[in-house]
Amino acid sequence: MIWTKDLIDIQQFSFGGEDLFLRLVFEESGEDTKGAAVAISLTAIGGLLFLGGFVFCLYKCRTYKKGKKTKLNHFNSEDQIVLGDRQEEDDLSKESFELPIYKFEQIITATDNFSYRNKLGEGGFGAVYKGMLDDGQQIAVKRLSGHSGQGIEEFQNEIVLISKLQHRNLVKLLGCCFEGKERLLIL
Repeated sequence: MIWTKDLIDIQQFSFGGEDLFLRLVFEESGEDTKGAAVAISLTAIGGLLFLGGFVFCLYKCRTYKKGKKTKLNHFNSEDQIVLGDRQEEDDLSKESFELPIYKFEQIITATDNFSYRNKLGEGGFGAVYKGMLDDGQQIAVKRLSGHSGQGIEEFQNEIVLISKLQHRNLVKLLGCCFEGKERLLIL
């Protein structure tokens, strides 16, 4: 028997009586809490996986950038700097080249002791002077100022960057000089 009307005059029997079984609508039965729990769990797990993937990608990007940093690696026996790229270990393409190191006395002679009349200009990192080497080659010398805030790492990066750039409107890096606190680029 199915009862579809309202229950009127409900009484509690102290003993005996009949059991009445009622069929409720699905939303009222509490069965949907399992589905909500599953949905919440899956959303939380998905969010954690996404966050973990994001952190992993961020970590990989940072380690990739660190692996690509270029440094002055070492001097060879002919007073030249051997520049090389530190790359990922599985990368087989390693590029290296040599850059002459000039003595500070050579540059002083070439620029006439950094004479004011040889000064071409001045920028945020120091002055640029023109000069002539003993073999007659004209050069420009960028002299890094001590108060520029540029450290040895920035100087090394500038050497690598300028030495790799090749364009008809850019001058070629011929060498460098660093003795004591003096840091010079010879162009």
